Order: sequence, then structure tokens, then C-alpha cells
Amino acid sequence: MSLMSHRPHSRAFPFVAMAILTTTVGLFLATGGQPVEAATLTVTKGADTNDGVCDADCSLREAIGAANAAFGADTVELPAGTYTLNLAGAGEDATGDLDITGDLTINGAGAAATSGARVAGKNPAL
Repeated sequence: MSLMSHRPHSRAFPFVAMAILTTTVGLFLATGGQPVEAATLTVTKGADTNDGVCDADCSLREAIGAANAAFGADTVELPAGTYTLNLAGAGEDATGDLDITGDLTINGAGAAATSGARVAGKNPAL
């Protein structure tokens, strides 16, 4: 008996390969061709703004929004300061709160040096 006659999964190989290829292409297209991975986002201002981008001008709200949009466990670096959250969002359970929808670590300067943020969601402690 030859080894070639005992390949029970050989018919499934084209389907499995196509499924893997389709999933890979789908993820590539869903991310706009850009790799999306865990990020470290640094808050650079105390004002409560939300232009949808966390770049060199990044509020706490923008950093958490960017983390929510990314895959993976993200980190927000929060310098000492006061963060007054006053923007309302659609479907908010409390005005000005920040909803965390994924794995997120917020590294702050400590409670004595950082104040004002109210965070609701998966990891509510600052």
C-alpha cells in the first residue's frame, strides 16, 4: 500500500487554502491595506476635543477613540494634568464619559497628579 492512497484530507486542502486566502485578503481590505496593531497613544492636551485623530494634537477622548478603533491591546500615556470631559456623544450613558470597548492600559502620573477623567467600560480604573 502506498502513502499516496492514504491522504484523507487532500480533497479539503483547496478549500482550506481558499478560506485562509479569503480571510487574509478580507482583513487587508478592511484595514485599508494598512497594518492595524496594538498602539501606544500619547495624550498631548487637556482640552476635551474629538477631531477623530490622535496625532501630535491628541486629547484623552481622541486617544481612547483611536484605541477603540484598533485591534489588540493598546496603551494610552496620560501625563500629569486635569482632564475635564464635557463633550456629549451619541448614545452616551453619562455626559462626558469615555467608553472603552477593548483591552486598554492607561498609564498616568498617579491620582495626585492626574484628575478629572471619568471612564466607563471594560477597564474603568485610571
